[in-house]
Amino acid sequence: MGSTMNRNNIYPRRFVCIGLILLFSLLNFACTSMQVIGSRNDEVITLKSSLFSNVYLLMASKGFVMVDAGNHDQEKEILNQLTKIEIQPEEITLIIVTHGHSDHYGALAHLKEQTGADVLCHKDAAEYLQAGTSRAPVARTLWGSFIAAIHPEHQSEKVYPDILVETEFDLQNYGLNGKVLHTPGHTPDSLSIVLESGHILVGDMITGNAGNLSFGMFCEDEVTLKKSIRKILPYQADTIHLSHNESIGRQDLKDFIKTF
Repeated sequence: MGSTMNRNNIYPRRFVCIGLILLFSLLNFACTSMQVIGSRNDEVITLKSSLFSNVYLLMASKGFVMVDAGNHDQEKEILNQLTKIEIQPEEITLIIVTHGHSDHYGALAHLKEQTGADVLCHKDAAEYLQAGTSRAPVARTLWGSFIAAIHPEHQSEKVYPDILVETEFDLQNYGLNGKVLHTPGHTPDSLSIVLESGHILVGDMITGNAGNLSFGMFCEDEVTLKKSIRKILPYQADTIHLSHNESIGRQDLKDFIKTF
């Protein structure tokens, strides 16, 4: 009887292991599967990854500003996508890291080397970039706890940022009418980019799709996050760009705030 019970108990564990293997296979495939939304003449170009973070390119008066730098091992795919839209790496003059999770800067060292761009992050994110490690995600959902538990620890190449932000940073010297704002909550080192043209890039502050928005699977301080979301509302943005989903409109943001 005992040996039969032991054999039966093996099967659920096998299914769990198979499920984890399939999940990691899917994640690795998605990590290298990107598509370009837009062309080099668009003000905001999206290099979209189906599960990991979007990489954005902002057209400036002199070159481009990149927002986030993809997950580790994504650098070749990002450079290939730049080639497709006829953007030379050296045209990128600044790379902004929205916060210290590795899916937002895993390929940063290689891209900085290829582009020669300055790197900007919040001062509290600098220690992670310089150590080549990721800020530990703090789960707010059961699924987030599961992802945090199984997520492999990727060691990235070390990067020493050129510009450290505490509260805000004017982007005029990089040919953009806009600024970087400190918008903590998802993490203490989270940044958003506000452009006078009507675009805001909010990193992982918000996730989901119009009509179904949320704070996502991970959040270190929900009270502070709500304050940060309210902070960007006064800016007259027509389009709010999310790191893990499609963009939303100003009314979508206002409707989401009403649910707090």
